[in-house]
Amino acid sequence: GTHRDTEHFNQDTTAGFLCEPCAMATYTLEIGGMTCASCVGKVERTLLSLAGVAAASVNLLCEEATLTLEEGGLGTGTDAQKAAEAVQALGYDARVKEAAEAGTFLMWASGDGGALK
Repeated sequence: GTHRDTEHFNQDTTAGFLCEPCAMATYTLEIGGMTCASCVGKVERTLLSLAGVAAASVNLLCEEATLTLEEGGLGTGTDAQKAAEAVQALGYDARVKEAAEAGTFLMWASGDGGALK
């Protein structure tokens, strides 16, 4: 039984590495100073306007933004740090949150984890 489970798990992991993560990298930004839905909209629009940003979702309660960058977008100069700086330019506090469990393997899988440091 155990052997088959391990095999199955490995297949799943490989599939995960080959699909989404190689094209996209997901980051979380911690954002301080947002007080209302209008702030959220402003931050979201700013993030989405950056080159290479595939998706951006801002959560007012958690004071976080989830940012999905296209791998090709990293070449155009937008990375998580630049995104945080764009939010700071609006007058909010913003910093890149250390990758959570799920985010870590996304960064490694895309091969950009090392390049960003």
